[in-house]
This record gives sequence, C-alpha cells and structure tokens, in this order.
Amino acid sequence: MNDSDLDNDSLGSGVISPPRTNEESAIREAWWQLLGRLPSEDEIASELGLGSAGAATRSRRLALSEEGLARVRHFRFLNGEVYDTVLSGNRLAFVHIEKCGGTTLHEMLTTQFPANRICPERFDGLGSWTINELSRFDLFSGHFDVAYCRSIPGTVRLITMLRDPRERLLSVYRFWRAHKPSPEIDSHPLIPLTRTMSAEEFFSDPLVDRSAGIRDAIVGQLIREGEKGEVGADHILRTDPGQALKKAWKTLKGMAAFGFVERMEDTRLVLNDALGLQMPRVAPKQVLTDLVTNRESFVVREEEPVTAGLMARLDALTAVDRALYGKARRLFDTRVRMMRLKRLATGGAGKGRR
Repeated sequence: MNDSDLDNDSLGSGVISPPRTNEESAIREAWWQLLGRLPSEDEIASELGLGSAGAATRSRRLALSEEGLARVRHFRFLNGEVYDTVLSGNRLAFVHIEKCGGTTLHEMLTTQFPANRICPERFDGLGSWTINELSRFDLFSGHFDVAYCRSIPGTVRLITMLRDPRERLLSVYRFWRAHKPSPEIDSHPLIPLTRTMSAEEFFSDPLVDRSAGIRDAIVGQLIREGEKGEVGADHILRTDPGQALKKAWKTLKGMAAFGFVERMEDTRLVLNDALGLQMPRVAPKQVLTDLVTNRESFVVREEEPVTAGLMARLDALTAVDRALYGKARRLFDTRVRMMRLKRLATGGAGKGRR
C-alpha cells in the first residue's frame, strides 16, 4: 500500500488535499494496519500534537485501544478459535512467591507436563490472557496472585512454596543487590537503592516499607483481589492484620498442597503424593552463588552481617507473614507424618511418591 492509496478518502470532494507529510502518512498507515480504517483529520491532528513521544508509543496505544482489542477479538472469532476451546479439565497452578525456591520447583514440575501444555506466563500476567488461550495449558507456574488463578478455566489445583519470611527478605535484598546496573534493572523502584544502602537502611526506607513485595508479601499475594497498590496506612495488612491472616490461612489450607524451601525433599514427596506426580529431585536453581559465578549480569558483593537493628526491621515487616508461616509449618508437619504412615501401611513408596 502506498501513500496515494491512503489518500483516496479525500478524492471526490472537489477539493485537492495538500500533500501529506511523512509523519501524517505514518499515522494513516498505523491506523490502517492496526484498526483497519483511516484516521479522521481530528485524529491526525491529535496524534501530531503528541510529538515524538506519541510516535514512539503509537503502535502499542492503537493495538491496546478498545477498538484495537475488539478487532483482534473479532479476528479470533472468525478464525474459529472459540470452537477449538475446551474449558473443562484438570489444571495445576503454582503460585510462585519471590525467593521461596520457586525456580527449583518449577524445574521439577516441568518434567511432568508436555512443553506445549505449560503456560509461558512467568510473571503476574494471567489477566492479559483470554480464557481461550489459557485453556490450551495444563500447568501454570509464575508470580501470580491467587486471585488471578481464578481466570484459569476448568478444575484448578493450587500449590505454593513458603520460606521463613525474614530469610526471604534477606534473600531478596542480596539478590537485588547482586544485579549489575542496567537500564532495565535501574527502572525498578527499589533495586538501585540496594547499592547505596545497608540492609538495615534499605528495610527502614519508607518506600520499601510500603512495598507490596516486601511488607508481609506472602500474605499479600494470597489475599489480594487484583489491586497492586502500596501497603499504605489504610491497607488491611495494617488496619486489620488478624483478618488478613485469617484470609491467607483459609486460602493456604484450601490449596492442593504447599511446601517449604527449607524442606525441599519433604516438599517434593508431599507434592507428589497430593498431586499424583513423579517429580524427580533436581539441583537447586537460582542460587545466588551460582548466579554471580555463571551470569555476567550479576556481581559478587560482600554479605552484610545480620545486626540486631536489621532483625528488628525484618520482624516489623513480616509480622503477619511469620504468623502464617508458623501455622503452615505445623500443618505441613502433620501432612508429612500422615504421608509417611500411609506409605508404611501400603508397604512402600508407591506410584508418584518416590
């Protein structure tokens, strides 16, 4: 398609339009390609008013506009995608909490499913997928909030991994601090702070204190209903921590199974038993000492001592998480004992329990 084709809407009016600038032609081309129509003169003027910043984001804005998304949905319908969808069936969703051994468990889980049945979404982006797209997969493994796992069709079994909340925060700090500077890393609101602050200073910073990924982040990931704001003064984790704990505990108990990074082998056996899997042992993944040795994007940094002041800050940031962790450990111990008794009663490891 050339510019003369795009200018046909001005023909037949009895008025000869002035020549299009390169930028106007680019705008018209983008509208045609992404929306299937030509822009009005008002739309062209509005787009030109955005300048170079608008040009840089034009394709994304048009594709994600209501009109653009409606066009994609229509194409999917015409392509017969709806009729190929099977919403029923059993699916497994692993709620990966940061620095809780999730990469290791993900590696084990992927041995149990065909590669084309594993959803590639590894972050909290399930809400961006259509129900038709999600129906193609049997395993979901990523940093999902539990609430978004409800968008997965069929019968969904949830699992997660936990870790001592204070140790988790220390691991987060050390992991972030080991990243070398880069435009992508430096765009993160907290990671650059780890290079200029001690651990105690970092966890005392008001921005860090309000971060949903720091303050009682384990409970938060289990109870959020889609919102991603800071843990401010009016957040349930501050206003009613007891109720937040109650909600998180109900969610955790309702999962098919959960485990602990500190007890990886027991976790593997419990998950195999609960899910009917045969996950093998694998070497721990994303271990910081391995990353700084084998990845150019990481650097060795001296590990800071854990002082009384630092422990006080970690305690303050994990009060609800620690309460949940204690309850979960006791339930996990009970499940391990029951699993072992069942294995003894059946005279061996049995299928999926080795």
